[in-house]
Amino acid sequence: DLDKDIYIYWTGSDVNSPITQENISWPYEKSEHYPVTWLNYPCSEHDKAGIYLGVSSHYLADADNITGQAGIICNPVDYPEANKVAYFQMFSWGWNRDNYTSYMDTLWEDCFKYLQPEVYDAYLTIARNVSNCPDSGRVPQGFPESEYLKDTLDSVQAKILAGKVSADDPEIVALLAEFDHILSSVELFQADCANKNLVAELTPWLNSLVGVVNASKSGIEAAIAINNGDLEFGIAQADTQYQAYKGVGDWEGKPVTKLRFVFALAPEAVTFVAAEDSGIKSLADVKGKIINLGDPGSGNRINALQVFKEVGLEPGKDFRGEGLKPADAPHTLQDGRIDGFFYTLGHPNGNIKEATAGKRKCRIVPITGMDNLLKECPYYSKTFIDMSQYPDASNASDGKVETIGMLATFVTSADTPDDIVYAITKEVVENLDEFKKLHPALESITRESLLEGRTAPFHPGAEKYFKEVGLIK
Repeated sequence: DLDKDIYIYWTGSDVNSPITQENISWPYEKSEHYPVTWLNYPCSEHDKAGIYLGVSSHYLADADNITGQAGIICNPVDYPEANKVAYFQMFSWGWNRDNYTSYMDTLWEDCFKYLQPEVYDAYLTIARNVSNCPDSGRVPQGFPESEYLKDTLDSVQAKILAGKVSADDPEIVALLAEFDHILSSVELFQADCANKNLVAELTPWLNSLVGVVNASKSGIEAAIAINNGDLEFGIAQADTQYQAYKGVGDWEGKPVTKLRFVFALAPEAVTFVAAEDSGIKSLADVKGKIINLGDPGSGNRINALQVFKEVGLEPGKDFRGEGLKPADAPHTLQDGRIDGFFYTLGHPNGNIKEATAGKRKCRIVPITGMDNLLKECPYYSKTFIDMSQYPDASNASDGKVETIGMLATFVTSADTPDDIVYAITKEVVENLDEFKKLHPALESITRESLLEGRTAPFHPGAEKYFKEVGLIK
């Protein structure tokens, strides 16, 4: 028997259990002590890339009319100002839990009026769209946040993949308007929010949100332009080119049969950066660590998952996989919230320089043992990262680090006139030295390498020129 003055602090059946009558009654049945519910929320220890601005439905969806609860404790947090959104909801439920779910969503929206009335609409807009990443370890599916535009985004994506996108489609018009609203909300929030500590806490997520929105907006606008015939060329990673033409991956059942290869550009290497204090010096060392794989659906994440699958490692089982945008990973690594990150890019690159030049020493980890992957995926090839480009990396003296990569490729449509493609190809090849000066990543291009990375048919205009100069027979 436990002394009556002993309190039981109880998380439930796992460390992030929702509040339910069952999770309250079980410890009482075993001990005759009503428990104090211990919530690991909005604690971010289990999800270092997370910020919790959404509805607390994960915990409270089945918490109406709970009885027998001795109290509630919310764990300490890294972001005290931002996490007032979670506290507001938890305290409101604790004050009046009868039929709480009937007004749960309304209360969540209203909390921003009380917390930051001067930027209410801007803060609410940000909260609706800032994502808590899935694959966070303790809550693998992520919390039900950032789903405000999910159905619309899914619908517009389907239209784009089907080639049925139009500038006057009401759904697309509304989505682009909402993107503009999000961007203006971030700008207003940063300028007018009276709580500058809150602005500072949210800045990494605001930067990420702006990047995602701008990329999404540009992608839709590009799709409209292509559909209208306003754009005739594009740049695609070799794996994207392969998947689009073959009708696999995101293009499953919807092959882009008119996609045509013009020439290859710079090689892009699958790059794995890890903190020196994490002890990660090979892929096998990631067990038990926190690794950013890239945002869901991105090429970076696909590449990272393929690499780990090849060596028999699985996120959520062998290590904790995060879903940050790659551009946000360097500062997150330096902040100690992750142990490493993947980024597929051309070298040298500013984000990798940022990561390797920080106070937290970092290395570029070799990616080896990929022989089967190279056979299965023809767009991959073995490559090396020149470490002289990253003199501050802890393994800069290694000279070169082995990895796998693919080429960025210049592509067009079969409908693009042959003479236009011929002229562009000729101009690039005959002025290759000047072309290579446009970016350091282009320095390794040769006349011969322009033909690599082709997984879709040549455009006749490009093929004609390459035959004329003897590069292909």
